[in-house]
Amino acid sequence: MGLFSTKKTIMVASTVYNMAGDEANRPNFLKSTMFSATINPNSPYLGESLVSSHLDGPGMNQRALFRWAVANDYPGLPTYSISNAIVVDPDDIIPFITIPSSPVGLELVMQEASLADGDYEVFAEQYMNTNFPSEIDTDWVAGYYSNDHTITIQRESGATVSFPAGDYDPNGRFIVANYYLIFPELVGTLDEGTKTEAVTSGLPSTSGFSLTSTTNTGIETYIQDQTRVITRTYSNGDPTVVDTDYPHIETDFNTILTVMEKTVYNGGDGDSPETSRTTTFRRVWEYREVYTSSSTHTEVNDLGGGVFETVVTNISGDFLRTVYDWQIDTQDTVFEQTYDGNKLFIYKIGTGNPTLDALNVSVGSAVTAEFFPIIPVRLNNRSITEPDHEDLYASSAKLYKKATKRQKFADLVAKVEENEDLDEIDYSYIQWGISLNTKDKYAKKYLYTFWKNLMPLSGVSSTYFDDFVADVATYEVRLAAWKAWRAAQADSGHIQFGTSRPTKPKFKSPKTTTLQFKTDHVQLQDFDNRISFSCIQEFTHSGLGKVDAKKGDFWIVKETPFTWKTRVGVTSSYGGPDGGPSYATTKTNTITIFSIYWQNDFDEYKQLKVYGALHQNFIYGGKFVSINSSEALDDTDESGFIIPLHYPSLKEAGLVSSTQLAVSNTYIIFNSYQIFKKKWYQRFFGMLFIVIVVVVAIALIAPAAVGGISGIFGTNAALGASLGLSGTSAIVAGAVANALAAIFISIALTVGSTAIFGAKWGAIIGSLLSFALSFGMAGGFNNLATLLQPSNLLSLSSALANGYQGFVQANIAEMGADMFKVGEEYQKEMDRIQDLMSELMGNDLAFNPMSLTDASKGNGSGTGRYLPESLDDFIQRTTLTGSDIVDLTLSMVNDFSDLSLTLPRT
Repeated sequence: MGLFSTKKTIMVASTVYNMAGDEANRPNFLKSTMFSATINPNSPYLGESLVSSHLDGPGMNQRALFRWAVANDYPGLPTYSISNAIVVDPDDIIPFITIPSSPVGLELVMQEASLADGDYEVFAEQYMNTNFPSEIDTDWVAGYYSNDHTITIQRESGATVSFPAGDYDPNGRFIVANYYLIFPELVGTLDEGTKTEAVTSGLPSTSGFSLTSTTNTGIETYIQDQTRVITRTYSNGDPTVVDTDYPHIETDFNTILTVMEKTVYNGGDGDSPETSRTTTFRRVWEYREVYTSSSTHTEVNDLGGGVFETVVTNISGDFLRTVYDWQIDTQDTVFEQTYDGNKLFIYKIGTGNPTLDALNVSVGSAVTAEFFPIIPVRLNNRSITEPDHEDLYASSAKLYKKATKRQKFADLVAKVEENEDLDEIDYSYIQWGISLNTKDKYAKKYLYTFWKNLMPLSGVSSTYFDDFVADVATYEVRLAAWKAWRAAQADSGHIQFGTSRPTKPKFKSPKTTTLQFKTDHVQLQDFDNRISFSCIQEFTHSGLGKVDAKKGDFWIVKETPFTWKTRVGVTSSYGGPDGGPSYATTKTNTITIFSIYWQNDFDEYKQLKVYGALHQNFIYGGKFVSINSSEALDDTDESGFIIPLHYPSLKEAGLVSSTQLAVSNTYIIFNSYQIFKKKWYQRFFGMLFIVIVVVVAIALIAPAAVGGISGIFGTNAALGASLGLSGTSAIVAGAVANALAAIFISIALTVGSTAIFGAKWGAIIGSLLSFALSFGMAGGFNNLATLLQPSNLLSLSSALANGYQGFVQANIAEMGADMFKVGEEYQKEMDRIQDLMSELMGNDLAFNPMSLTDASKGNGSGTGRYLPESLDDFIQRTTLTGSDIVDLTLSMVNDFSDLSLTLPRT
């Protein structure tokens, strides 16, 4: 059936959701870092803040996450294989197809051959062709059942039929060839007309006929008995003389059969694969007939001397005359009469035919893991928390905890399990990747790098697609010539009338390369993602790629797809189960095209053009959801065309790019058997997105430097000491106490600023004063009041839990009551301030005031104090490459205008 052809829809669906929430509201990490560092008067140097935040940011965290998964042999790590398909010449398949010996005279016509991944539908189609050929184009649907290795077809009528799946293997590759059988020339029975006998005239016209044969059919003797009376009279009065005799005549005659023919070729309109001719036979038999009559003949003779003799001869009795019998017969001769309808040849690669096995070319597979792992949430309509998944759940919970800054995997699973449509979710995974229709600049840069790195794997030249288009044009020209010849046979005056039949063209499917991603864990065998493409080209152009392009810009454009039609077979006809007429079947093929543009310099841009990109998410049992690049780019939501996150490509993207990518490259995927797509996240995710993407301004201020910062109640260290704490605990407790005080005062500042400067500017100035006062601790999350409740503060920071424990325990009841009351008032003001900040700075700005409470960031700068550093922090810091440092340093300059002037996104 082919990767690029239209096919029936299988009732499965895959719905993906980005765990960072709405794409328009995701934070810009670099912009948030610069903003936070700038508004904090006691922060380290801006460059030091940038380095610190990126070293401890989500990009480095994701790198560490991947390394941990590899080091601990996490079961959800996918392996991948790459397969190239050489062009399958249909003629190469013919020798391996057996032609039936009965009826005699059958020949095989091959239409198209291609390589197909494990698609059980071709087996179902083969069954329908054999058993229900008249229903092949109706709305039937099939399903594969692995428990008993059978395929069940539900016909349009609702009746179902099951049969063994045979060689079908969901993980196999198959050569699929469309062909049919014909009689090259099938002479029909002679249709004899009614014989008209014994006529002497009115024979049918000979116009357009040519003489075929003249045959003597036998000698017949005819006998005539006559009476002849001759009367002679004379002009001079001599007596009349009368003579009478009785002649007996025998005449032999050779009866003649004359046959003439006229042939009319019946042209075709392209709907029927065969043509025919009608031959008309004009048959005339000539013979003699005896009949009774009489005749008189008078003759005058001049005897001289003025005497004339008049002779009257009268003959009566038997005479002989020519008569005819004639008959018009017709006979049809059909050329290329189909037999038994369309057929499929299916061969499983690797089952012993060296010639056919060689048509599948494997480029190779990864020796070590290169793509990010998946985390299962549901498997085969059952929760990952089921007892038989205990080991898998335990390792998944550890990975999830590392990926989400110590969030509980159980909470996410519980949210999914609470969904009222749970029964519709057969499989669910968390997967790291980039959607093809991403709007993020850095994600587009990653996609450019990823697709470009695939170019050497396809094994085709840079002109392959142009050559393929030329092949399609040649095929269409030859097919049009074949159809024109057929039509010309109905016109005897046409120059092609009666000429030799041209060869019907065959088509070679385009070459494709497929990357298949699977895991080797027995409980994750149903995870199967595949990305296919035909070829990739890169071009370099001068000037600007678009009017408003700036150096470093990336953008994706959906190009006009390339489409063509091919003839793939026929419906059943002569000798088939339904005995009906045959008609050609065609399919529409489409190669989608998209381009990724990169303005790599002020006066030069590059274009990466990808042909035939296709994403297939195999749900289970061979059922899959297929998304081509055009469908993905047309999707108004983030598409399910997910490019898995590739660790080498992530490193190649640089630290700044990979850090921003980490903000929004985590997806939760729901696979369901029925087409079922809902905005699940609107029901149960809520603040989950923010919890997952704890990536903004994590290390903007070195913790050790916080101790000397003054707040409402003095320096953080002094305030913490007054609470009976010491060391880091005192710093953290003092920072939190100052922050809480600053929050309350910020309300008053906002009110005062509004009174002086008006509602709009007063709120903005008030918010900036609050930031300055609280050292940048206001803003960021939409639900800050929830985060500031004591229970949430305790869970967010182990340092807070240890250092501030006594104070909280002593005052928790009073603080809870106060916080509830103040929180309601504060939330209203914070929502309004956040809206004003969005108007001023854009809604891609995020600032985490609780970063001041995190005392686990390692060594601070400029304090001389030592804070313990984890092994992961050490590896991340010491493995920072030179390119990362340059990228980080220059990004602030290169992206300054974007970071400063970006308008708010609505």
